[in-house]
Amino acid sequence: MLGFKRSGHKSSNNTKYFKKHISAKKRKPFTPKVSRQKRKKLKPAAKRRIIIGSIVLTVLVGIFFYLTFLHNSFIISQIEITETNDDNQIPSDIQSILNTAKNQNLVTINETGLIEKIQKNHPEIANIDFKKSFPSKIRVIITYHPQLANLIINDTPSNLPHKFIINNAGKIFKNNADNPNLPTLILKNINDKEFEDIMSEEIIFNGERVQKAIDAAILFEKNFDIKITKTQYYKTEREAHLLSEKGFYVWLDLTKNIEEQLNKLKRSTGKLDLHKDSLIYIDLRINCQNGEKIIFKRTK
Repeated sequence: MLGFKRSGHKSSNNTKYFKKHISAKKRKPFTPKVSRQKRKKLKPAAKRRIIIGSIVLTVLVGIFFYLTFLHNSFIISQIEITETNDDNQIPSDIQSILNTAKNQNLVTINETGLIEKIQKNHPEIANIDFKKSFPSKIRVIITYHPQLANLIINDTPSNLPHKFIINNAGKIFKNNADNPNLPTLILKNINDKEFEDIMSEEIIFNGERVQKAIDAAILFEKNFDIKITKTQYYKTEREAHLLSEKGFYVWLDLTKNIEEQLNKLKRSTGKLDLHKDSLIYIDLRINCQNGEKIIFKRTK
């Protein structure tokens, strides 16, 4: 009996010991131990790397600062200009503005300021690109809006025809000039104020509508085998009047689809013979419910 009790007492003590030992392991996760000697060796090495890195960075910053601001290594001495203009002539004021960049620092040059000055006086320019070529050269690439058409005003205050070229952005490319490789439109119903704006190149045309007037003449010739000898462009009215070789005009609305207006005329060929009938004009601008209304006037 006594032996049995002592054996039970030892078993109880062993159970408590194992439970305490296991719970202690759960509370403290295993972490590798690093000796104090190794820790002391790591710290000085890290400090040395930081010190060396700081010294190198300071030296590099100092060299950059010296070359950029105190030395003449990056002073602009050459400016090369490339243009997409067909004339291959650089306006003198553009040359003067770009020349102000000479003797300035290539790194700190204010490109935006130069571009704004040029585009303010030259709306015909679409884009200006600066490319730095170290140590002392700038390449300037000037891209113009493509030329679109010649415009002629016959009814001027001086009663003398005035010609000028516009680009596809609707801006005047050049006054008192024409390009034989471009289509020509006659500008109608221009008042004195608009003429002054044209002379000062402050007016902006709708390039899309001018292009539609040009396309209308091409499309008419293709569809009806009749040559268009003159295209009149009405800026305010937003219309185009095409004069055919047969002597009649075709009136079109430039705010609407040109092909649809000409298709109305194609479907009316049973009523009109464009090659034989004597006509003054054909008006395709008017719309009705079925879209087939055409107004025309005969000479007799």
